[in-house]
This record gives sequence, structure tokens and C-alpha cells, in this order.
Amino acid sequence: MDGNKASFCERCSREINHKGRCLPCNYLYKHRKYFPGLMENPDYDIKQGIDTNMVKDLVEKGWNVKEGKSEIKKEDNNKSKIHFNEDGSIKIPEHMLKNKQKEKESIVLRRVQINTNNPAIAHLRIEFPEDITNSKEILDYYEEIKDRRFPSVDHSIKKLDKRTFVIEVKNGTKYMYSLLDYLLACFESKLKRNKSVIVRGNWDKFDSN
Repeated sequence: MDGNKASFCERCSREINHKGRCLPCNYLYKHRKYFPGLMENPDYDIKQGIDTNMVKDLVEKGWNVKEGKSEIKKEDNNKSKIHFNEDGSIKIPEHMLKNKQKEKESIVLRRVQINTNNPAIAHLRIEFPEDITNSKEILDYYEEIKDRRFPSVDHSIKKLDKRTFVIEVKNGTKYMYSLLDYLLACFESKLKRNKSVIVRGNWDKFDSN
């Protein structure tokens, strides 16, 4: 299958560029020991109201969901029950809700792994909370920094919609992640002068913040 042809995750229908599951769903299965309900019902995360994009946070905090009961493992091994909403979905902790609200109000630099096969391919998305009014400024800055480091990596930038740019790597190379990490740092430094900037997602072997 052509690596650039859009496909869909077999679990959540998220658009991806490869066959099988998207990275959030893969992460859910990778850490399924924290979600034993998967052994009984492959759609259990949907029924429990779990956002797969939050799985990393849930795992780090030791969430364990089974048979309609949820609990967080405390560092002192004490367990406290998690509340459910009236519709049966898990009640998301307040700090997670605040993080989601902050994300809605901030510029998001999102690491996107397109393909993990050889060669691996990754992108960097720049997502604005409102319609972009300074497209030329973003494009000019990209042109200014794009060849400062790792010029052997073939990449380009394009505007996806009124709020989103994506820097695409054409073919994965040895220095792809170094280049993308450099571009991310440059845009983070520039954009945070005027607005809150947060980093989300992960690249192969690069853990999300």
C-alpha cells in the first residue's frame, strides 16, 4: 500500500497513512494490563468513555478499569475510586479537563508519526486555536530556518485549513527526527512570544510531554 495514501484506524476510524491501528489505539493495547476490560470487550474503551488520546496520562497515573469499576493506584499503594458520570462514562479528572481547555486556547505543536516502517516517516503540525491571520509570517519563518540544520532531509510546509499548517517529511532519513525536533524548538520559541504554546503527540522513540 502506498505510504502516502490515507487509510483509517481499524478500531476508532481515525484517518491514518498505514494499515491497522492508529498510534493512540496501539498505545492502549500496548498497556492493556491497565485496561483488563479489553480482554473481555475490544470496544470497552468506547463504552467506558475513555479518550485514547489520554491513555498515556491514564497509564502514568495507574488507572485500572474492569467490570464497571475504576481505580487509581496511589504511590502509597492506597486505592481511591474514580467516579462515573450518570451515562456510565468515566468522569475525567479535573486536571485533565483543565489541560484539554488549555489546549483549545493554545497553539499546539503536534508530533505526528505517519509510518513506523522502514523508512519511518513523521510530520509536525502547527495548530492554531483560531483562524490564522499571519500565514505569510509562518511561511516566511519556515523558509528562514528550514535549511539551517540537517539540509539532507527533504521536507516542505503546507496549509491544511484555516487553522493548521503541517511540515511534511517526504522520505524518512537518518536525521529526520533531529530535523523535526529542531523545527519544533524554533517554532515553539517564536510563537510563544505572543501566545501560549504546548507540545502534544510523539514521534518514534520521542515520548510526548
